[in-house]
Amino acid sequence: MKISIIAARSENNVIGFEGKIPWKIPSDLQYFKNVTEGHYIIMGRKTFDSIDKRPLPNRTSIVISRNPIYEVPEGVILTSSIEKALRITEEAGEKEAFIIGGQQIYALSIPIADFMYITEIECHVNGDAFFPEFDGKLWKEIKFEKHLADERNEYNYSFRVLKRR
Repeated sequence: MKISIIAARSENNVIGFEGKIPWKIPSDLQYFKNVTEGHYIIMGRKTFDSIDKRPLPNRTSIVISRNPIYEVPEGVILTSSIEKALRITEEAGEKEAFIIGGQQIYALSIPIADFMYITEIECHVNGDAFFPEFDGKLWKEIKFEKHLADERNEYNYSFRVLKRR
């Protein structure tokens, strides 16, 4: 099974501020949907809280929390570690699992990930959640698409796919 990270980050590595995405790029949300639909998505409790504690359509959601009695809606899987989440995903026969955040889960996942789908947002914004630094020498860019800001998307942005060397 492939382990993939998917994230959008600003030039100063911000991924969130006060539980929200600090930019408006609907094309990135559509890209996220297109890439992750039909797959298992793995996230931390704070990320799940930020999407109003609801599963995303056409995906199986796994939430990682240290709190064994954290309540999740029916159909959402609760587990206590990234390792357990990946085991559940693999046992279900998933071909590619997507790690969708947040900061702590990304930090735990980068050392074991096979791919990273990174949307680079050309801006510097305030934030309280950041995408972790990683060694670029360990990754090869296999796809790059640049897009300019327009009436819907407030900043220039690029879709990058990185594969572990």
